[in-house]
Amino acid sequence: MKYKTLLLGENNAIIDDFFFQMTDDFEIMTTSNRNDDIINHLEVFEPDILIYCINADSKKDFNRVYFLKEKLRKKGIFFAVIGAKDICKEFEKVAFDTADIMLETPLQSTTIVQKIRAFVAKKKSEEMAREEEERVAKAKEQEEQESTSEAKKKHILVIDDDPMMLKLVNEQLHERYNVATAISGKLALTFLEKKHTDLILLDYEMPIMNGAEVLKKLRENTDTKDIPVVFLTGVSNRSTIQEVLAMKPQGYLLKPIDSENLFKVIMDVLGKK
Repeated sequence: MKYKTLLLGENNAIIDDFFFQMTDDFEIMTTSNRNDDIINHLEVFEPDILIYCINADSKKDFNRVYFLKEKLRKKGIFFAVIGAKDICKEFEKVAFDTADIMLETPLQSTTIVQKIRAFVAKKKSEEMAREEEERVAKAKEQEEQESTSEAKKKHILVIDDDPMMLKLVNEQLHERYNVATAISGKLALTFLEKKHTDLILLDYEMPIMNGAEVLKKLRENTDTKDIPVVFLTGVSNRSTIQEVLAMKPQGYLLKPIDSENLFKVIMDVLGKK
């Protein structure tokens, strides 16, 4: 992989060495010492690393380069300085802690390539590892939030011998509530031996064990006697409604169930718990 390298400074010998000896290893571009030129090249070229090739005549530009550090950090661009040992020390005094890596000449071009490539590869690897850690942490936090949110949802058990009815009610409720379904009273009672529910939507007309019989068994059991029950019935004649109300459920809904009425009854009942 060729790292994109932007060269800055007045040490023409080092810059020429990059172009003559290192183009196989780096995608290279130069910029002037003018702030506007540097910023434009950073925006357009988007280098992996900016290399400041300094010499004895560069001291006047040290302060000018110092302002770049924050911009480079924000863009994730690394900053290297190459020059003679004494001039590198002068740069460090003026622009303390600006360079990510400092290479003191004389150095063979192969050594420069090795050091820069190793540095950039290491930093990018650390950056990727950090981003992965942040991604995992964020995903874990989101999962915990969703789990907490899910745990806070009220639980509703729907009992009906009609599979289509169970599917319809589940689709209407699952986003707001944790929903379980049972196709018979017997299965529902078995479910309640191990699981808790906050509300039961109970079909009144079912074969083998009808809604009234299911409610009677619920009220006889100390573990389930206080669970609120809302009857579902497809029969709207007066006598049936009176039979339903005589069982003293917390509410009843006529089939086909209107979604707005369903939520209203559920919220009224659960709000009273």
